[in-house]
Amino acid sequence: MAIQDSILKAIEIVADNKIANLETDKTITAQIVSCTNALTGLYKLKYNGGFINAYADEGKSYSENQTVYVLVPQGDISKKKMIVGSALATDKSYNLSNTSSLLEGYTKIGANVIKDNHNILKAGLNSYKADDGIVLYLHDPDTTDYYLDIDNTEFANNLKTAKSLYIQGTFSTRLPKEHRLSSTGMYGIQFNVAFKNQNDTNLTFETLYPGYTDEVNRLKQRLASNEIQYQPTKSLVEGANLQSYNAFKSLFTSIPDIYDFLPQPKTGTSGTLEMTRAAIEQILDESLTFEDPQIKTYTYVLDNNQMVGNPYNFISPTTQYGIYPIDIDNFLYIDSIVFFSTGFEETTADEIKLEENGNDIYLHDIQIYALGELTSVSGDYRMEIQMPQGTTLRTINESELLNVNCKTKYKNADITEKSIYYWFKKDNKVKIGSDGYLAYGGAGWRYLESKGAQWKMTTNGAENKAYENTYKVLCIYKNSVNLLQQFTIYNESCKRDIEIISDLGTKFSFDRGNPVLTCRINQKESGFDDTHKDNLFRFVWSKVEPQVAAVIYDETYAEVEAKYKDLKLSVLERQSYKRQMAQLESVKFWDGSEFTYAAKTNCNKLQYAVSGISSTATFTCDVYLKDNELDFDDKEYNIGSASITLSNENTAIPSEYNIVLENGSQVFQYSEMGVTPASANRNENPIEVRPLIPHFYD
Repeated sequence: MAIQDSILKAIEIVADNKIANLETDKTITAQIVSCTNALTGLYKLKYNGGFINAYADEGKSYSENQTVYVLVPQGDISKKKMIVGSALATDKSYNLSNTSSLLEGYTKIGANVIKDNHNILKAGLNSYKADDGIVLYLHDPDTTDYYLDIDNTEFANNLKTAKSLYIQGTFSTRLPKEHRLSSTGMYGIQFNVAFKNQNDTNLTFETLYPGYTDEVNRLKQRLASNEIQYQPTKSLVEGANLQSYNAFKSLFTSIPDIYDFLPQPKTGTSGTLEMTRAAIEQILDESLTFEDPQIKTYTYVLDNNQMVGNPYNFISPTTQYGIYPIDIDNFLYIDSIVFFSTGFEETTADEIKLEENGNDIYLHDIQIYALGELTSVSGDYRMEIQMPQGTTLRTINESELLNVNCKTKYKNADITEKSIYYWFKKDNKVKIGSDGYLAYGGAGWRYLESKGAQWKMTTNGAENKAYENTYKVLCIYKNSVNLLQQFTIYNESCKRDIEIISDLGTKFSFDRGNPVLTCRINQKESGFDDTHKDNLFRFVWSKVEPQVAAVIYDETYAEVEAKYKDLKLSVLERQSYKRQMAQLESVKFWDGSEFTYAAKTNCNKLQYAVSGISSTATFTCDVYLKDNELDFDDKEYNIGSASITLSNENTAIPSEYNIVLENGSQVFQYSEMGVTPASANRNENPIEVRPLIPHFYD
């Protein structure tokens, strides 16, 4: 909605409310601080030295530090407030200062995922048109010849560790004088992004018609046992909620997505409905499993109201950008990108003026990045990771290269080549004293000595045989400044679904519980891969607790105990083994039939006593693979990892636990003689009384 329309709507609301209310609505200006819920559009704003919350219109988004209009109902600041649009840019709001401060605390992940393979840019618009626009990108076009391309795979990977979204455009203008003085004209780029709509409950048969699930299941049972001989002119269920097929039909026609998809009854020669029992059963089965994964489109706009400088007089190409919140968990895809202008003219000018003036607003370049948290900052020192080829590999070939560069600065001075760099890769096999260990990296990180101590590193597909490969780089400047940043390289050719599941959940209280943790590959606990036997896989478990060093489970309690009993040990060695035994007392591994202290640690199952967790503990399982049984251990390679966090609370929180009582809702009608409908002696078709089964969940 244009800002003028938003303001007029607000004024109209105020006028209408004057009739019905003694107090009137009012519109205030406030500054965006952050988005607290990207899908509901709830924003935190700064107003009069304090903070307020307000909602954006459906599909609208705003960037940090942007000034907006907020509608306050009846002037009561405590009521639900709505953001009605961006505050218009005026001469007083022009700011020629460097805006790099907006990126403080952020780092761009990977490369720009937008490619202009068809020379769409530079694109132009005519301000003498009341509304002008060009569609630059469509998610699923009939042809890509006239659109930009987006590497959706790279973008989805980059968003996995993102905090925000970065949109950048390079614009220039040659607006006529009357449009350079405009207070209503707007132009910019609009991204329409699709998300899974998790704000509302997914539409299912049970959520739409609670209580009918039991009825449908009972109907299925009676059909299967031939209790109901279905005839088109007779009712389906006698004495039940669904009295006839017409009632059944009306139930499902209220959900077109279900009814249109299911098999429909035919009309016979007599005009009655003809439908087989199998078709009815299919309707019942489909109704119980139906879900509507609703998609919600959210709009991100970079327009002249967010630009610095004078957006009506960009004589030379000028780069502008905005930072926006994004719900990475529910992101699906970028649906479309539009370059637009509106409001410079109330109505489109005549053809002569349009032709004489021509295009006067231009878009030269467009970029989009996922923004991650920048941790490599110390005072005025900062280091950024740059990956010009992106973050994603697509083969395991040595020929596919990917460069990672560091850019280090002290204030605005470049000190990149004056610093020393140490490169590490996540590897749970590395512990103190083992090959690849370096104190700068710590346990669980392999020092990549072959990569040198330079500011750039080159890797390839053969070195990254896991889907997610985690690295970190440590920059040391003059032996006094340490800057550390993690990053991830993805390999699409090695994509596997690796997860850890707990048979008892993740939340425990008062040291009670012995959960079994199982690492699964592609949802399998064994038979992981058609091309590799299970014995070629090796699982390395580790545990990390807050303020406690990581523990890598590469030895069993029984193995350490045997070393501890060696009479030749020194006092220090004996103490060291005793500490290791204490760390292993709570964990047992699976030997194929039971959990024991003696089982090998390279299996994909362990049992852990919750009493060994002080508050929370994160368990990680790294999975390694050899291509054949003749390979030595140094030939195995990491194919991925998974983590799970368990908590041990000293107080139970009722709201985080629930009990579900299966078959808890059953209604029975006794006869006038007091005979139960479940009596097999007194009823020809007794009703089954289903057992009550409790289920406990965290």
